[in-house]
Amino acid sequence: MLFLIGQRALAKIIMNIAIVILLFSFVGSAMSTDIQKSVSSGECEKSFVCVCTGTNCDIAEPLGDLAEEQIVFYTSSKESDRFKRETASFNDKSESVVNEASAIPVTIKVDASKKFQSIVGFGGAFTDSAGINFKALSEAAQQKLLESYFGDKGLNYTIGRVPIASCDFSTREYSYLDKENDFELESFALAKEDFDYKIPYINKAQELANGNLKMFASPWSAPGWMKDSGRMKGGVSLKGPFNGKYYETYAKYFVRFLEEYAKHGINFWAITIQNEPSTALDPNWGWQTMWLSAKQQRGFANALLSPALKQSEVGKQILIMAHDHNRDEVFDVAKDIYTDPQEDDAIDGMGLHWYTPGIYENLEKVHGLNKDKFLFATEACTGFLENEHIPLLGDWQRGEQYGLDILNDLKHWVTGWTDWNLALDLEGDEFYKQPMYYFLGHFSKFVLPNSVRLNQMLRKQKKTTRNLLLWSM
Repeated sequence: MLFLIGQRALAKIIMNIAIVILLFSFVGSAMSTDIQKSVSSGECEKSFVCVCTGTNCDIAEPLGDLAEEQIVFYTSSKESDRFKRETASFNDKSESVVNEASAIPVTIKVDASKKFQSIVGFGGAFTDSAGINFKALSEAAQQKLLESYFGDKGLNYTIGRVPIASCDFSTREYSYLDKENDFELESFALAKEDFDYKIPYINKAQELANGNLKMFASPWSAPGWMKDSGRMKGGVSLKGPFNGKYYETYAKYFVRFLEEYAKHGINFWAITIQNEPSTALDPNWGWQTMWLSAKQQRGFANALLSPALKQSEVGKQILIMAHDHNRDEVFDVAKDIYTDPQEDDAIDGMGLHWYTPGIYENLEKVHGLNKDKFLFATEACTGFLENEHIPLLGDWQRGEQYGLDILNDLKHWVTGWTDWNLALDLEGDEFYKQPMYYFLGHFSKFVLPNSVRLNQMLRKQKKTTRNLLLWSM
């Protein structure tokens, strides 16, 4: 459940601020009128999916203007509701608002003098696989799908991620510089996949987001000929001495990618230096990867990548994230990067993946190392374990996993959260909205960019709990 309070409703506590309160109980009662399909797949915790076509799709009703003392509730539940919108007042004692379960007195204390991180945004990834599935739909269904993510009546996504060349969700291994020893990048060219599966849908998303879409890009591997192994898949490093000519060429490779996308109206907010670099410790890793230690990421960014970006018109303002991997490693990586003030200036923050559950205390420790650097969740997906590689339609538990992870990340200084593939495994000219979609939407639609987390305390029956977040907008 999420509820929003009118701007003057908390006037006695705080002036001139709109408050968003996230209470993730996710319960409900009345059945929604949206198109639904009740399903159970395998051992999933049964719920339902909403089915969308080119002519019919459920929407998230916009917030609208709030009157003084007014509260708006948005509820999603396992059994029935998806973004069910209800209004109430602080003075409303009607049975529909106050029932036996909710009539217990609750006090929320807001301390606006203590502020935490500002939000960058929420979103998902424009992979080759997502684009293939987009393209399989009719134009009308494509539009509904993109509106569901980026439109005002959808999730209001403001973040998009793009792989630089191929990744583990590509149908083939490719780079933008396949000609060996082309250190001047004369043969550099975007691939067919960029024009078929990425650029067209990013452009449409930009229109729907009204210019508020921040893009970041991540490489899985340098071109194979630049690596010791001679191939993109599997581990190992770039050839030659550290920050030698292969590293210099690779820095220029980043810039050319950004410049080519800019020709199609796509500018980037940030880049990550390397997706999941520690997977490259395995030379036989099953997909594209490359090794860069924490100190190498810092040294490469400081000596080559950042200067190359600053020399390009499209790269001058781009932020650089290191790590781009799991929470269990992030503190050790941050210690190596942030403890050298002469070389850490080029690194603006740490990218995080969610594939090691918990360990949120590492995020607090990273923030303590350097409070001027940000934390940003760059990738998450369910079903990543080997015995889970199937879609579970209507699985409520997977949605809960998303909701709890986002909530805990936000409690520990993370500034945004990125889902992985925007769409997978579509059949026919329709698409299904999984529970994960709605869990993510309870954050993305209401915790807007530049929102600031506030200090708070909730008391219920003299018991203090912190399962709540407050944001000013």
